[in-house]
Amino acid sequence: MPLPMPQPPPMPPQAYPGLTPEHLAQIAAARKLGGKLRSTGVVAAVDGWTLALFAILTIVCSLTSPVALVLGLGMLAVAYFELRGARDLKQLNPRAPRHLTLNQFALGTMLLVYGAINLLLSLREAHPLASVAEQSPELIALLAPYEGMARNLVALLWATVMLVAIVEPGLMALYYHRRG
Repeated sequence: MPLPMPQPPPMPPQAYPGLTPEHLAQIAAARKLGGKLRSTGVVAAVDGWTLALFAILTIVCSLTSPVALVLGLGMLAVAYFELRGARDLKQLNPRAPRHLTLNQFALGTMLLVYGAINLLLSLREAHPLASVAEQSPELIALLAPYEGMARNLVALLWATVMLVAIVEPGLMALYYHRRG
């Protein structure tokens, strides 16, 4: 949701005697567009720093998962380009919204692939509660009735990650595309 921006005060024609009404209309349109670009830059900067934070957390927590490590590094790259896009918006670079849009598609693709890989790995696993059951053989018999439920919950988790990977970056890409 864009942040509300205060409207600039109207420019009285008598204050600028050398400007025509067309000039004043162009200045008013530029001010309005400038407000949209500023708010889009703020959104991109917040998104970039948030992505950087989650990328670092993902990298730190992925010491045993090479797939998550690659995702964390990819998120760090996306965060860098998001922050660069915010800077480009401030500099009124006309390509910035397109770059931010493509950046969101890259993020969505990475998250979708990450979710799909983990979904496939979880479905191939012999027993979703095997790591817990290895500690105590009695637990295998106790947890057997919950095997199907655990498998379904894990599959639901990764399917949700995949859905979020499509929806959130897709909506952000649409937002940036409409600002371009």
